[in-house]
Amino acid sequence: MTGADAFGTGDGGVSGSEMRNVISGGVFLDTVVQARHVTLQQSRPAIPALCGLPAPSPTFTGREAALAGLDEVLHPQGVATRVVPVAVVAGLGGVGKTELVVQAAQRAFRSHGWFPGGVLFVDLHGDDRRHRLAPDRALELLLRALGVSDDQTPSGLEERSQLYRSVLTSHAEHRGRVLVVLDNAGTSEQVRPLLPSDPDVATLVTSRRTLADLVNARLIELRALDGRDSVGLLRDAVRHARPGDTRVDEELREATNIARFCGHLPLALRIVSALLAEFPQRPLASIAHSLADTQRRLDRLKHGDMHVRAAFELSYQQLSQEHARALRLLARHPGPDICTESAAILLSAHQEGDSDDSAHSDGRSYDGVERILEDLARSHLIETGSEYGRWRLHDLVRLFAHELAEPDDSGMEGMTALLTHLIGVAYDATTHLRSERAPATRFETLKQALKWLDTEYPNLLALAPVAPTLPQAQLSFALLVALEDYLEHRRLYGDWVEFAKSALGGTGLDSLSEFWAQHTLGHALLNAGRYEETLAAATRTRVICHERQDWRGASMAEQQLASALSSLGRHDDAIEAHRRALLTRQGLEQDAEAAALHYFAGTLASADRLREAVEAEKLSLELWRELGEHRRTAKVLCALGDMYVRIGQLEESLSCCREGFSLLQELGDRREAAAAQYRLAVAFGRLNRGEEMVDAFAGAAELWHEVGDPPARAVALHSLGVTLRSMGRPVEAIRAHREGLTVGEERGDKRTQSEALTGLGLALADARDEADEADEGSGSEESEESERENEAVDAFMRSAALLRELGDREEAAATLNTAARYLRHLGRAQEADEVSEQAASLLSGGS
Repeated sequence: MTGADAFGTGDGGVSGSEMRNVISGGVFLDTVVQARHVTLQQSRPAIPALCGLPAPSPTFTGREAALAGLDEVLHPQGVATRVVPVAVVAGLGGVGKTELVVQAAQRAFRSHGWFPGGVLFVDLHGDDRRHRLAPDRALELLLRALGVSDDQTPSGLEERSQLYRSVLTSHAEHRGRVLVVLDNAGTSEQVRPLLPSDPDVATLVTSRRTLADLVNARLIELRALDGRDSVGLLRDAVRHARPGDTRVDEELREATNIARFCGHLPLALRIVSALLAEFPQRPLASIAHSLADTQRRLDRLKHGDMHVRAAFELSYQQLSQEHARALRLLARHPGPDICTESAAILLSAHQEGDSDDSAHSDGRSYDGVERILEDLARSHLIETGSEYGRWRLHDLVRLFAHELAEPDDSGMEGMTALLTHLIGVAYDATTHLRSERAPATRFETLKQALKWLDTEYPNLLALAPVAPTLPQAQLSFALLVALEDYLEHRRLYGDWVEFAKSALGGTGLDSLSEFWAQHTLGHALLNAGRYEETLAAATRTRVICHERQDWRGASMAEQQLASALSSLGRHDDAIEAHRRALLTRQGLEQDAEAAALHYFAGTLASADRLREAVEAEKLSLELWRELGEHRRTAKVLCALGDMYVRIGQLEESLSCCREGFSLLQELGDRREAAAAQYRLAVAFGRLNRGEEMVDAFAGAAELWHEVGDPPARAVALHSLGVTLRSMGRPVEAIRAHREGLTVGEERGDKRTQSEALTGLGLALADARDEADEADEGSGSEESEESERENEAVDAFMRSAALLRELGDREEAAATLNTAARYLRHLGRAQEADEVSEQAASLLSGGS
């Protein structure tokens, strides 16, 4: 019984007298005696355990968004909704769930004063079979903390839960809101009986499982820290232990490596900080070196009772045999993530020894694997990716699962089936790069194909070193063939070289495959600008072809040699190589001769022998027309257009570029059409046909955007901006350069960003001058003018900084001088002098 005036006046009382019982100072569960006057005042609090929170860490770092989410749940204004506030913080063992909740609870209780009734805390040990608290035992502890004696606690779970909720409600009514923290919950069944029923009592739950079936609960998924916060935690923890310790700042690169080796997991980072604090003379490089060994990393991530491996073992022990085996096999996949379809192939092939088709076509197999993946994700032993249907393992969980590998976990069958499947899909996808009128595949459009390739490429790259170790021959070669068009499209020349080398190092290559892999290596090296290596690769290709008596291949090798020689400035040698290619192709198919003439023309043009180049290209064009090869015809027309521009035959250039562009449009080849339209814009420019030039540059930029070629789009946007500015249209130029800047920023391309920023600065300066002329005497807003001026100066300075990072000091100095001239034009002489000094310092070798 609670409160004052528990009984009022009644007819059964003493006649003419007031019977009044006053009971205060707590919640009472024992017998209350009715008498004329009873007054009881507790001499000491009856609830001694309502401040049972663990101490918060003084070096808590990051988690601002998660704390804000918990504040929303705990804020008193939520009481008005009459919804019982519950939040579940879920995540991998060691990710910092308990610390986050303790921080949030302490803030709400002590700093904000939101819970004057106190805080209850209980560790449920949900993942520890030896110490796990059953709900009835947890209720016994909670009731005891609320001041209920053991002899007043009922034995049944339901009765205990009802009493617990009643006591909490009564306590909140008389003392104010109460917060309950249920740490390390194992299942929703363990939690439900412990959830209050009063909106004035909030609950925070931590669990390694998502517990999404708790009604009305706010779910907060906690993942590893980002790189900056990881280093910050390391720094703060070391400095807290040893206030004068500056090792993290002095060895910032090693600190960043340590954070990466720890997988940005707070538990691992705290272990490392303890190791550093223990030995103040130990350099961070020493710890980074010890953690770099993946075979020993988990052994080294322990200190006292803190142990990363032990944290993971608690979760692993809860898995069924099927789920545990799936986790071990997923850890064998070397890529950063895996989709459900690929996981089904990997797991099912290993289990059944079937091909990837069985896993793909058997819905039960796919659905079964999907359920396993979802279960593992609920346990936070794997994580969901950027979109549903993609899954990934934390780096340390991957190492942990590797350690647990059993004899039948080699995954060889599954890995072979997975790679075979991915190669097939990749080849389907790159069909759209070879022709936009590709035969029907699983991808309807080029955009869909590129999305799949961009998503899966990191996995294919990681699988490349695995391919030669698998029993199926020529997988490395098949991977190269499937990806070469994509590698060229995305300009991944370094990777292309490595794929080709891997294919050549594989077993079971026949002579034709060896030729193609060697020729592809030369092509990749040529595109990568590694011309001396190209010469060696092409020479080896030529030897292979002569051994095979493959004269068409030998001619291709000569052309590759010629291209490398031309790029090295050895034009006479290049021309001689082309002549050998033409001689080799005599008597071969007409298309071989046409191709040889085209490449020969390119080399002649590089040597400035333009008249001869035009004649050779015209012969190539004639042959391609006779063969009805419209795509080749279009490409030769565009090349011929470039040559005509260089010799001043502008109308002929325009005619060739127009015809080439038209043909490519008809063929639906938007990527090549974009290049043709760009050439067309150049031809229009030479003829001083500005409006048509603007339209052509804009069209090329749009086409390159549609086909997913950001670098080419950036070039077109820059040309468009420069053209618009030269035509006195600075506002439109600003728009073009800003688009180009965005492209550069998205790709992390500093050169593109620098060019766009310089163009933007010039366009802003022009726009400012144009506005001055238009607004003369009109009283325009000075603040807007000042903003435009500052933005232009900032663009120049940012461009110069990027150029300095690229090591292009001369261009950086030129950009700074442009900024200085503009500042003088604005009358800001002192700033101009300072910028000029920076430019001079750069040119003289200063920083």
